[in-house]
Amino acid sequence: MRSTLSPSVDAPHADVLLVVVTDIERDALFAEAAKASGTAQPKGQIHGKDRTYHDLGTIGGARTLVVQTEMGTGTVGGSLSTILLAIDELDAQTILMVGIAFGVDSDRQAIGEILVSKQVQQYEIQRIGTEVGSRSLIPRGDRATATPMVLSRLRAVVPNLGNLAKAKFGLLLSGEKLVDNLDYRQDLRSLHLEAVGGEMEGGGLYVAATERRRAWCVVKSVCDFADGEKRKHKEENQATAAGNAARLVVSAVAAGGFVSHQAPVSVSASRVPRWSSLLILLAAILSALVVVYLLSYRPVPAPEPTRACQLGQSLLDGEHCCWPGQTYDYMCRGRATECPQGLVPSLDGCAITYDVEISTDCSDEVRVAIHYLKESGRWVTRAWYTVVKEKPLEVPLGTPRGQIYLLAETRQLVWSGADDKANAKLLPLRDWDFEHEEGGHFSGGRQAWFYPANLTLDGRLLLVSVSCSE
Repeated sequence: MRSTLSPSVDAPHADVLLVVVTDIERDALFAEAAKASGTAQPKGQIHGKDRTYHDLGTIGGARTLVVQTEMGTGTVGGSLSTILLAIDELDAQTILMVGIAFGVDSDRQAIGEILVSKQVQQYEIQRIGTEVGSRSLIPRGDRATATPMVLSRLRAVVPNLGNLAKAKFGLLLSGEKLVDNLDYRQDLRSLHLEAVGGEMEGGGLYVAATERRRAWCVVKSVCDFADGEKRKHKEENQATAAGNAARLVVSAVAAGGFVSHQAPVSVSASRVPRWSSLLILLAAILSALVVVYLLSYRPVPAPEPTRACQLGQSLLDGEHCCWPGQTYDYMCRGRATECPQGLVPSLDGCAITYDVEISTDCSDEVRVAIHYLKESGRWVTRAWYTVVKEKPLEVPLGTPRGQIYLLAETRQLVWSGADDKANAKLLPLRDWDFEHEEGGHFSGGRQAWFYPANLTLDGRLLLVSVSCSE
C-alpha cells in the first residue's frame, strides 16, 4: 500500500512528471516551484512500489511530481527504468527532463544557456568500421524529435526569461559517458555537426516516452564545455545552469496547457429550469436508443497513434521510421532508394551533402589534396588544389559525411594540422595509393600528415583553415 505525506493525494497520477538526476537539479526545481506556487516545496512525498516521488501539487492546473534517477540511461535506477516505472505507476502524461549539460562551443555559448531538445540522438550507437586503413565511425542511433506540443509550450515562455538566460532549440546528444575531454568532444561534434550540447540521460527519456506514447522533452542548461575544465567553478556553474533550466520548465507548466484530465463541470440542480425536465427525459431516452443501436454492431477499433517520422521516411512494422529501400533489423539498414529534396542516398539512408571551403594565412601558395566519401559510398581523392592567402577556395564535393581528410603543403612546409596533432596520423603516402576520382592513382614517396580535418560548419559548407608557422 502506498503511503503519502500529501493529504490531497487520492491516487497516484501526474499530468506532468519532472525528471532530475543530481541534488542540484532537484533543489533548483523546488526553488522555482515555490516561487510559482507561493508555498514551500515540495508539499510532500508519494512512495510508490519502486520509486519515491516529490509532490509539487498543482501548478498551472497540472498535477506535477518530481522523480530523481541515478546517473546514465541503461544503469540500474537510471533514466530508462525509472521513467518507465513512473509512467506506469503515475499514469504520467508529459515527462520533462530538467538539469545540466555540456556545451560544444565556448566561443558562441555561455554558462547557463538553456538547451531545449528539438531532437535527441544517442551517440553511443555507432558502426565502427575501416575505411582506407583507418577507423571509421558512422552514427546509427535514432534522431528522435521531441513532442511538438511540448516544444510549443516551451517556446511560448522563452520571452519571459528576459536577459536572465538564452534558450537554444536544437539537437542534443545523449550517451553514457561523462565527457570532459576536448578531443573526444570534437570527435562527437565532427559526427554530429548540428549538435548544441550533450548529456547522459535524455536517451532513456525518449525511449521510455516513445514506448508508452507520452509527450516528452529534455531541457538542460550549459554548465561546462567538456574541455577538461569541468572542475573550475563547478558548483557555481552547475547551480546557475540548473536554476535556468528549472526556471524555463516551471514557467511553461505554470502558464498552462499541460492538464491531461479535465474535471467535469458540475451544474447545481437549483439552477436548472423546471421546464427543462422534459428535455432531460427526452435526451435520456434518445441516449438509450443510441446505445442499443451501437451495441448491435461490432465497432471498428480506432487505430493506435502512430509515431511521426521525418519527411520522406515511412513506418516499418508500424513503429520504426526508415527511408525507402531500407530494411529494419534492430536498426534501419541499407542504402536509401529515394530521398527528399536536399538529401542524397548514403550508406545509412539519406544524408545532407557538404562542400568544402579552404583558406590559408600562409604567405606561400598552398597545395591541397582532399580525401572524402562520395555519394556512391566510395572514398576518393582530389588533388591538387592551389590556395593563396586571402582568397578562400570553395570545392564542390557533395559528400554525405561531415568528415574529410586533407594533405596540405607548401614548397617548404608540410602541414601537420596546426594544434590538432592529437587527431593527426603520420602516414607514408606510398602505402595509401588512393584511387583518384578522375582516374589513375594518387601516391607519394614521402611521409606527410594526413588527418581528419577539424571542421566548422556554415550551412552546408565545411570550413577548413590551413595555418603556417613560418
